[in-house]
Amino acid sequence: MDATSARTLLDQEQRRLLSIQRGLGADPVDGAQADNGSTVFETEKERSLAHQVALDLREVADARARVEAGTYGRCATCDEPISVERLEAVPATRYCATHEGMWEADRLSLSTPAGRYADTDVHGADRRAARDATRHLDLLPDDDVLPGDDDGAGRLEVGAEQAALHLAEPDRADPGALRAEDVAALERRRDEWAAEERQAARTDAEGAQG
Repeated sequence: MDATSARTLLDQEQRRLLSIQRGLGADPVDGAQADNGSTVFETEKERSLAHQVALDLREVADARARVEAGTYGRCATCDEPISVERLEAVPATRYCATHEGMWEADRLSLSTPAGRYADTDVHGADRRAARDATRHLDLLPDDDVLPGDDDGAGRLEVGAEQAALHLAEPDRADPGALRAEDVAALERRRDEWAAEERQAARTDAEGAQG
């Protein structure tokens, strides 16, 4: 995709997000209404949506920087071109469809323990669950790297627990092993989730003070 088309897509996405942002909080709730349980729920849901919109706007800004750097439209993990169809659907995406699928919580097939996560952020629980899954990689001993194996050079043999969590790509011919580059990619994604959580917490604190 050429730079002009990319900028047009990102402009459209930014306008869409700003329109949503302006619509949030249009009807302030007075003290009496705030005692109503359903109103409190709606307020929290709106706050969660506001956080996500803010994150998406930052993604658009980052995508603009990639356009100027000449890296827009290439997957941040494999550096392969992202399809035009995907860019049109998700203009600020950093990943191709294959690698985005690796980070989706539903692909990890994780169950969230009851009562563990607050139900105030519709995206946060999935991000935390997926991030927690990557922590299992810390359990892999260093000597699991098999550089002398011609059929599995540079790959990490994953134990039964990790395989059960579907940390490897389900569609891969050998789903029981992770490549070293996939481990590094998962670690980078975990850092991104942590940064998003910190930013969301700061936004929460600023909203409470306001």
